[in-house]
Amino acid sequence: MKIDYSEYKKDVELALNYAIRAIKKELEICKETSDSTQSEILKNRLSKFEFLLKKFSEE
Repeated sequence: MKIDYSEYKKDVELALNYAIRAIKKELEICKETSDSTQSEILKNRLSKFEFLLKKFSEE
């Protein structure tokens, strides 16, 4: 059985954009508190979400 994901594309893009905004906000807080460990974790997560959004948007 094949599922047509085209109807969910916009929802996924919105969710990824929301996640990216949330991570950027958390990164700002980390910069204020000088939490370098959490900042590195968030930067990695941000790059993964941005990659997913880019790949998903290309389809």
